[in-house]
Amino acid sequence: MNRFRPYYKYLYTVRWHFSIGVLSGLLYAIASGAGLPLMTKVVFPVLFQKKDGSNEPWVLWIQQTLGLSQISKDQLLLFACLWIPVIFIIRAAAGYANSLLIQYSGLRVMESIRTDLFIKLQHLPLSFFKRNKSGDLLARLMSDAELLRQVVVQNSSDLIKQPATLIFALGSLIYMAAQNHSFFIALVALVTVPFSVVLIRTAGKRLAAKARSLQQRGGDLTAALSESLQSPLEIRAYNLEDRQVGMFRRRVREMLRLTMKVAKYRMAISPSVEVVAAAGFSVSLYVGVKNDMTLEDFLALGMALYMSYEPVKKLGMVHSQLKQGAAAAERLEYILHEPDDLEDQASPSPFFPPQEAIRFENLSFAYGEEPVLRNVNLSIPIGQVVALVGPSGAGKSTFAQLIPRFYDPQSGGITFDGTDI
Repeated sequence: MNRFRPYYKYLYTVRWHFSIGVLSGLLYAIASGAGLPLMTKVVFPVLFQKKDGSNEPWVLWIQQTLGLSQISKDQLLLFACLWIPVIFIIRAAAGYANSLLIQYSGLRVMESIRTDLFIKLQHLPLSFFKRNKSGDLLARLMSDAELLRQVVVQNSSDLIKQPATLIFALGSLIYMAAQNHSFFIALVALVTVPFSVVLIRTAGKRLAAKARSLQQRGGDLTAALSESLQSPLEIRAYNLEDRQVGMFRRRVREMLRLTMKVAKYRMAISPSVEVVAAAGFSVSLYVGVKNDMTLEDFLALGMALYMSYEPVKKLGMVHSQLKQGAAAAERLEYILHEPDDLEDQASPSPFFPPQEAIRFENLSFAYGEEPVLRNVNLSIPIGQVVALVGPSGAGKSTFAQLIPRFYDPQSGGITFDGTDI
């Protein structure tokens, strides 16, 4: 997550919403990881077995809370039937609050990221836009910002909620295994969880390169679509409709190919974890039967095992999104870290319209490594009309765009009445 540390500043404006959302996620984790397994382990044996539960801690708590000297089996049954929906209501309410607040925080973060990108684009030199297609920049501003939002907000929440669920579930599992002297079952969970993590990391490494290529091709596709929509007259004038359709089909097909490669690795994570979970459950079943474990004990342990694997599976999906988010951050930083090469002086002179002449003095300019103007010397008196004549690509537009300082020359200068602009 250190890769995304510079972007956590965007959470400051929604820190309360995000914090409450995370706390709701922790409450969800407690209800899921501990509430359900312990309910199965503690309450059900008293209800379904012909055993006296009067000394059970939870039964004594009910008696003290309700002020009863004795509690009947029917009262216990009623309490248990009410307690089950209470746990699910707490779980559902916490999950809803978590999802809603995290969604709001994410939208605010995405708004801030896109605004900062747009502000940066307004201050970049024209040479940057000459090097990059507008459609690709649009894809970075929209699609890549959305992927980064998921990492900064949604995945950050999941990286707190899911490990907490896992910890509570493993804690319940170890507690119940200790009660039944079934430490081997707990050991199975502790071994299979890291094995699942290895599978997730392996798939994630393959996913990273594919995600980067997919986002690049997405930018190319948006650029091609943007160019086509901006040039309908030229396309029809030169009868280029079939050419444009063919080009678009090739790029869409390439997008499909890369999307399926990314999906192949992302979708492989969940089934892989489920296979590992099924193997662990089968081993636990075999050991439980051999050790004469009761049905309610095994159900409680089985539920704790399930609640252990579920967050691992979700963390696998988070890991895949982190890889895609890293590629998105790299594409956004291409814009955010682009230097502004039109630097003003610390104490610029006030501008006055020229009264005598505009002079180009030994001026040279290039787009990257491609020279356009070399050692140009020219004086244009005020009031004189000058025509720039030359073949396409000779530098006429560049020559004119240097006067309002859309670009800075590599050497030489332009003066207004002797003042270098």
